[in-house]
Parts: sequence; C-alpha cells; structure tokens
Amino acid sequence: MTSPLHQHRPSRSVRTAIWIIYWIILCTLTHMPVMRGVKLPDNSDKVVHFTLFFLLAFIGGWRYRTKPTARISGLFVWTAIYIAYAGLDEWLQQFVNRSTNLDDFWANLAGIVVATCAVFAFQRPIPISDPPPRG
Repeated sequence: MTSPLHQHRPSRSVRTAIWIIYWIILCTLTHMPVMRGVKLPDNSDKVVHFTLFFLLAFIGGWRYRTKPTARISGLFVWTAIYIAYAGLDEWLQQFVNRSTNLDDFWANLAGIVVATCAVFAFQRPIPISDPPPRG
C-alpha cells in the first residue's frame, strides 16, 4: 500500500519544470547589477551564495533521483556541471557591474557539495551500476 505522503509527490516533469525555472531565476539574480546604495554586512553574501547553489543542486538532485534509470555516476556528472556553472557564473558577473570573487565561488561550491551529499543520503537508493540480468 502506498502511503498518503508518496501519493502526492510531484511528477518528474513537474520537478524538472521547477528545476529549470529555479535555474533561470538564479541566473537572472546573479547577473543583475547591484543597486546603488545597497550595502550588505561583510561576507553576509556568502550565506546567500551557499543557499542559492545549495537549492540549485538539491532541486536538480531531487529531479534526477526520480528518474527510473538514475545512476550514481549521473548524480556526480550533474554535480560537476553545477560546479562549472558556479565558476562561470562568478566570472561573468564582472561584465554586469558586479565583482568576481573567489570566496563567492567557494561558497557556491560548498552549497553544491552539501546538497549533493544530502540528496545522496536522503533520497531513494540508486544503483551504482546496472543490475545483474535476470535469468
């Protein structure tokens, strides 16, 4: 019998839509020029960077882990893609009146790694390799 909690789980296509929309929002937010007069406390933006990239990787992992053919290697491939995007995102910010900051990249990286570990630890198990053939 399926529990009521599992009956109301969003479909994979809904999860994918949420992931794509979030990634678009993230890209938009990180490439908007900083408004004049806005001053955050020193290093408080690191928490924001960590959270934004944690959510990107967590939502992506949540989406990926529902795929029937999901493999652990695929989760790590997506993690590498998120890390590459985090670096590219930080580098591109210099062209929109923002600063490129290695500490921001490290905060992004930390969010991605923590999210990947959380997805790996708390979602349904995924096989490391193909299951043996039935016969």
